[in-house]
Amino acid sequence: MTDVTLEFELADNARGEALAEELRVRLAAMENVAEVETQADRSRGVAETIAIVAAGVVLIDHGTSAVSSLTRFVRALKELMLELGDLKQAYVEIRGRKVNIAELTEEEIARL
Repeated sequence: MTDVTLEFELADNARGEALAEELRVRLAAMENVAEVETQADRSRGVAETIAIVAAGVVLIDHGTSAVSSLTRFVRALKELMLELGDLKQAYVEIRGRKVNIAELTEEEIARL
């Protein structure tokens, strides 16, 4: 099992609670996902309040194919971000490394 923490920065007009539930359902339906928890929050920055949905995901590892499972999961996350227009940024934290999903390459996934 691989624990993955996700943080989604929402667009200004997004409804955090509704989007948290939508993300929970959509993430749970993804391949090799064993558990999902989501929570809507507002994180205060220096000059602004940013709406955030945090999600904890447990991925099922299949031995040597753990990297390919993670690669498929990240690809699906990128597609999900395009479908749900209320997400400005998304970050994934795996094994202590937090990376912007848009900048994450398959080579980087293999190093995680």
